[in-house]
Amino acid sequence: MKRFKKKDGFKKHILIVDDEYLNREILGNVFSEFYDVTYAEDGEQAMAILRKRPYDFALMLLDLIMPKMDGFDVIKLCKEDELLKRIPIIVMTSEKDA
Repeated sequence: MKRFKKKDGFKKHILIVDDEYLNREILGNVFSEFYDVTYAEDGEQAMAILRKRPYDFALMLLDLIMPKMDGFDVIKLCKEDELLKRIPIIVMTSEKDA
């Protein structure tokens, strides 16, 4: 993972979006050595963060099943936004049917 760290010594930013606190903490612990991590607990909060800081994030880890706004809606909104559609998204879910 060290190869993903910027050459100038600054860490890239990732956004972890999951309604489960424990999942956010586990993922944050895994990635925080190599990335600056920002957390959102639902899609609405994630979109507010992304719209406020559209250039900051190199990656989003996104849960699909969440209250308020789910991951499917976040993906749709990001694809429609010229600034946000460049951010790679890795989806996560425990739902087998998803």
